[in-house]
Amino acid sequence: MKDFLGHEFEVGDTIVYPKMSGRSVALCKGVVLKFNESGSVNIQPETESWGGGQERSGTTRYIDTRTGRGFSPYSDAATQHMIQGYGYEHKETGDWISYDEYHALGYTWLSPEQAQYKWASPIWKDYVTTETKVKPVTISRTDNIILIEKAQRDA
Repeated sequence: MKDFLGHEFEVGDTIVYPKMSGRSVALCKGVVLKFNESGSVNIQPETESWGGGQERSGTTRYIDTRTGRGFSPYSDAATQHMIQGYGYEHKETGDWISYDEYHALGYTWLSPEQAQYKWASPIWKDYVTTETKVKPVTISRTDNIILIEKAQRDA
């Protein structure tokens, strides 16, 4: 199949494609998995432009390695797996305060006192692991794919 610039791309090649159509499009980088009879292409996403080059978001599972069971990080029961819960961290000192303490600092939206803090994710106990799986996607509109790297092939 040919990309937007007329270069031939194959299974295993790395491409860039738009995540959606419209005025605000996120560019995604991925690897071609297969070509379908319908003309669509299956891609394994790797990164997105709006993520600053970070890994593409996916489904993240939180797992208690002692039992092998997953849990929701937002449930009330998740607090038993935390060393420190959700809250706010002081930008200079690193001091942590709770959600309620943060909102007690001011009555306006982002008071000067509140501006000194940033959101802090919980600190999980050492037996908690996370696993993020990114599912392959099917691209039906292939006329705006751009090849960025050919796969290494055995001669």
